[in-house]
Amino acid sequence: MIKDTGLCNISVISKEASFDLFKHFGFQSGRNMDKFDSSFPTSSYETADNGIPCIITGTNAYFSLKVEKEIDLGSHTLFICEPTFMTVLSDIPSCTYEFYQSNIKPKPEKVGTPPKGETIWKCLICGYEYVGEDMPDDFICPICKHGKDDFEKIIR
Repeated sequence: MIKDTGLCNISVISKEASFDLFKHFGFQSGRNMDKFDSSFPTSSYETADNGIPCIITGTNAYFSLKVEKEIDLGSHTLFICEPTFMTVLSDIPSCTYEFYQSNIKPKPEKVGTPPKGETIWKCLICGYEYVGEDMPDDFICPICKHGKDDFEKIIR
């Protein structure tokens, strides 16, 4: 979308954000789903003057940006942008990575307690732990909804 329009918005997540906001926007790709479909409440976002949605629930500000330059980094594209609009939505402090890790992200759950030497499959996205020698090929993480490919095998 950014390459096609040359525009984007950035919403600044606040310390009041719920884990559901992180799951909805961070644990799934916009290539596979419309993040602003009916599963995300219309009261939680608004459309900015540039025609692009910005999140207003669990955020404290948003920026509208115009792409000035694109840099191909192989697996990603870096967009250098010029701000065209900015608004402050609240004075609630912004959420840092440390605050997210300590206060918002659920602590990893374990399915059972493994005896020493048993196999654990740990989700690389959210930290959920599945206990068992073999993980089913169709296993979906109950927290972040990622599949078996996003788990690593650990022997404790």
